[in-house]
Amino acid sequence: MHGWSLEWLSLCGSRDWRPAMAELNSGREARRIPVLEGSCHCGSVRWTFNGVPESATACSCTVCRRYGVLWAYGYDGEEVRVSGETRVYSWDDRELGFHFCPTCACVAFWRAIEPDPQGRRRAGVNLRMADPGQVAQIPIRHFDGYETWQAHEDGRRVADMWF
Repeated sequence: MHGWSLEWLSLCGSRDWRPAMAELNSGREARRIPVLEGSCHCGSVRWTFNGVPESATACSCTVCRRYGVLWAYGYDGEEVRVSGETRVYSWDDRELGFHFCPTCACVAFWRAIEPDPQGRRRAGVNLRMADPGQVAQIPIRHFDGYETWQAHEDGRRVADMWF
């Protein structure tokens, strides 16, 4: 566990992480931005996420519900950095590529196949690849990617979603 995580966890005694994040970011002194880290089971594929995501998305689309993932979103090369050889699964409209480890088969992240008009690629990292203590207090955003394309929150955190 990283040094910031101990401070983070000590400030997150309550279930709401926002006051703790405000305390970490308050004051005139410059604070180091937390960096979340995740890896596949064998350690060959790794990702980092700069900062703490506002939420973790639990999506019910035909792919995400089968993978059982919790996504945090950013842009490749900005908030999200990935390393290691992967295999890619893409289907239908070929907008997203789901990257998994060729050795242990863990789904580590997804990345947009094509950049947006500004030349940036959207990406999502699988928070289940992170140490549970790093992500436990992040709120869950439930997204119905199967029928309604609507999102809601019910007060649960990542810690409530470990089964």
